[in-house]
Amino acid sequence: MQKLVDAGILVQSCAGGRNRYWQAGEVLQALDEFGARASRRRGGFRAGRPGTRRR
Repeated sequence: MQKLVDAGILVQSCAGGRNRYWQAGEVLQALDEFGARASRRRGGFRAGRPGTRRR
């Protein structure tokens, strides 16, 4: 983990010794952008039963 932190790939997102977690900002940004594109292409998020399609 420390090598990834030193390389600037991961950032520790909470302080303290317990329940620590790290984030990779570029990965999270790519996922957010993908989600935005997928939502636009499908016409937005629609809650409902799994496997149902919009008509």
